[in-house]
Amino acid sequence: MNIKLPEFKEPIAVVIDKLTEQIISWFTEAKVVGGVIGLSNGIDSTVVAYLCAEAVRKYPLFEIHGLIMPSDSNSKNGDTISARRLAVDLKMNWEVLHINGLVNAFDGYLNISDSEYHIGNLSSEIRAVLLSRFAAKKNLLVMGTGNKDEDYVLGYFTKRGDGAVDNNILGGLSKRLVYKLAEYLRVPDEIIKKKPTAGLWKGQTDEGELGFTYAFAEKVLCAFEQGMNSRDICVTLGCGMRDIAKVLLRHKNTKHKRQLPPIGEFDYVLR
Repeated sequence: MNIKLPEFKEPIAVVIDKLTEQIISWFTEAKVVGGVIGLSNGIDSTVVAYLCAEAVRKYPLFEIHGLIMPSDSNSKNGDTISARRLAVDLKMNWEVLHINGLVNAFDGYLNISDSEYHIGNLSSEIRAVLLSRFAAKKNLLVMGTGNKDEDYVLGYFTKRGDGAVDNNILGGLSKRLVYKLAEYLRVPDEIIKKKPTAGLWKGQTDEGELGFTYAFAEKVLCAFEQGMNSRDICVTLGCGMRDIAKVLLRHKNTKHKRQLPPIGEFDYVLR
């Protein structure tokens, strides 16, 4: 059986034009002067930066700021230098805010330094606070950098960290389609070829932590949406039932991250 994957209905140039127009409309409707992006040197934040730069080119009254927020997990591997180069190339306003001091201060209260997982998520949450306060100070929107696979299928993000944004321009695109945008936009090869990582701890990669690739997850979810059962998917993809179960379990267990907080239910009458 064949698994069909979503593709752009229109030329990529048209898709990019529509996405940039949406960014402009978000700025206009919110009555802000532009947006701020957390630049991680990853594929998603880079593509968002390119789209925002294109939006500003169309509408020069808006402005885009990039915050580069390195920690011990990514400050020594060239990410900061590459992110600065990107910001300069795109003519963005940018700042480097080292977060190690803040992480250490929180750890002094919480005593979680023995867990890379908790320190990594704390780092993401601190970056979200900095983006939020920076945006409030300068009347900007916090631009989301999550894609469909990460945020709306696998829930692979920090709920009060990189999930705390005002919008998500890439939210309807799989990781595969984000790469297609990146190639069209001529994003540097070093970023396109880089293994996806949230930079939560040294050596961390998204797919290494998940236990499967984004490409595999997209195929599994698309197959189920097209009415295939687990056994057919296994035969088509040449995988085992456990591989499929990993994707489904991740989707199920992160449901709380993809919806508004539940509220208490009760009966009432109008008097």
